[in-house]
Amino acid sequence: MEGRKGPESEGGQEATVTVLAMFLLIIGALLILLGTVLVVVGVLVILMGMALIAVAAFLLIRRVLGRRQ
Repeated sequence: MEGRKGPESEGGQEATVTVLAMFLLIIGALLILLGTVLVVVGVLVILMGMALIAVAAFLLIRRVLGRRQ
């Protein structure tokens, strides 16, 4: 009967699985938050790039039109 697990062993195993599940939930939530932050930062970088391109295009167009007059 050495191979049989007693109730104490099963309780310990359940606690280990519970702790592991909680750990995985926390890690998953942190990864989702990190991904969200990265998406927001990416959107801001894209918008800043668009703004810079718009300003550069405006300045170039103004310079070209200024030469004609």
